Amino acid sequence: MLKSLKLIAFLLILFKCYSLSFAQLNPSNSNPCAGENVGFTSPDINASYFYEWDFCGGDFLETPTAGVLSADIPNTTRPEGMDMVTDGTNWYGFITNRVSNNIVRVSFGNSLDNAPTYTNLGNVSSLLNAPIGIKIIKDGLNWYGIVVNFGANALVRVDLGNNLSNNSPTAINLGSMNGALNASNRPVHLDVVYDNSNGNYYAAIANSNTNLVIVNFGNTITNTTFDGTNVVSTGNLPERYYADERWHKLVWNSHCQWWRGSHWNAYPYCIWQ
Repeated sequence: MLKSLKLIAFLLILFKCYSLSFAQLNPSNSNPCAGENVGFTSPDINASYFYEWDFCGGDFLETPTAGVLSADIPNTTRPEGMDMVTDGTNWYGFITNRVSNNIVRVSFGNSLDNAPTYTNLGNVSSLLNAPIGIKIIKDGLNWYGIVVNFGANALVRVDLGNNLSNNSPTAINLGSMNGALNASNRPVHLDVVYDNSNGNYYAAIANSNTNLVIVNFGNTITNTTFDGTNVVSTGNLPERYYADERWHKLVWNSHCQWWRGSHWNAYPYCIWQ
C-alpha cells in the first residue's frame, strides 16, 4: 500500500512538472506583424519569471545556406556598419561607409529573397565623419538612425521621416555624450533598445579601446541633452550590471550587441540581458 501511494505521488509530481514546463502562454496579439511588440502572460501564477521558446522548432538545427547578393555594392567605400529593419511589409538595410562618409540604403521590397536596389543617401547634412555603427529606430510615427561617428568621436541622429524610402533625410550632431566618447576611447559600434518596463530608449556604445558607454535617451530618441544624469561610462570591461533582475552581464569586444541570454561567454559581444 505504501509503495502504491509513493508511486501515485511521484506520478502526480511528474504530471505537475510537465504541465508547468509546457504551459501555454497567452499572447497579447495573436496575429502580429513584423516589428510589433507582443506581450505574454502565463496561466500559471507560479511559473518561472523567464521563458524561452522557438516559433519554428528545430529551425536553428538546420544547415544554413548563403549567397552573394552583390559583389560590388555601388557608392560604398569601406562599408563597416549595417542595420536591417521592416517598414510595413518592406525590408530595408542601411550601410555606413567609413571612408566615403555616406549611407547607402538597400531596398529588398516585400521579401529578402528579392534582388535589392541601392540608393546613396550621401553624407547626410554633411555631418558624417568616418561613420561605423548604425541603428535604425522607430519612435512614434518617425524613423531615426543613430550613427557612431568614429572620426568625430560623437553620435549623429539621422531623421528619416515617416517613410524609410525617404531619399532626403536630415541629421543633427548629438555630440560626445558628455565627453564619454573621445579620441582616447574611439567609439565604433552601438545598439539601441526600448525598455517596455519604463518606456525609455537606451544606447550601448562600444569604444574600441577601453569601455562601453550607456546612454539613457529617456522616453524619446529625439532627446538632445546628455550629461552625467543619463550617460554612464562603464570603465574597463568586462563588468557585470544588474537592474530589475533582468538587465545584466555586460561585456565588450569592439562590437556591440544586446543579448537576452543567461550564459557567460569568454569572448562575447556586448551582452545585456
